Amino acid sequence: MKKILALILFSSIGVCGLFSQSYKQKVTDYIRKYNHIALENKDRFNIPASIILAQGILESNAGYGMLADSANNHFGIKCKDQWLGMVYYKEDDDLDTLGNLTLSCFRKYDTPEESFADHSLFLTGNPRYARLFLLDKNDYVSWAEGLKQCGYATAPHYAKTLIDLIERFNLNVFDNMDASVAENPFEIYLTYNFIQTQLQSTNNKDQLSVSLPDYYQGTFSLGENNKSEETKN
Repeated sequence: MKKILALILFSSIGVCGLFSQSYKQKVTDYIRKYNHIALENKDRFNIPASIILAQGILESNAGYGMLADSANNHFGIKCKDQWLGMVYYKEDDDLDTLGNLTLSCFRKYDTPEESFADHSLFLTGNPRYARLFLLDKNDYVSWAEGLKQCGYATAPHYAKTLIDLIERFNLNVFDNMDASVAENPFEIYLTYNFIQTQLQSTNNKDQLSVSLPDYYQGTFSLGENNKSEETKN
């Protein structure tokens, strides 16, 4: 009996670990696949790459959500009056005149790349989000909070979820890259994460720093945590 219980416990732990690792791997694959688009849009539209990636991961469930799968829509953008492209309908948070949940109209794209491009145009072309572009494009905390305040999403913890994703996966590393000159940005990202992991096991964190390649803007003191907490209200 003890052997059976031990086997069940071991199996449960293994399954939980598998699901946890699976999500992490899905997110990592998503970052690998779309980081270059986020970098290009950051430099072109002055939107933090970390915000672009975090919104894409969240809104599309790392590319595995219904909208991403059926409509190549990675940012949950609805049709709105000005949309003349393809559409996709599914239930979301829209109500009819009787207060019943009704189908919502979402934008549909031929490719995920079109969704990323439209996301940047959606933010830059909508006066509602104009004040975001007065912010530092490296200040992902203010951007996340601003997106929520400007009404991008109705979820009460939308900003916190974005910030948590950025900090959990170190997405702000991409905010310091220049897409026009950076070679292999995903490899730099993986190197940064690897070094961060190594530093977590040493007692001399404050004395350690790593100089990344010349095309990576600046030298990171990897022993220090990011400064986002200092900017939070």
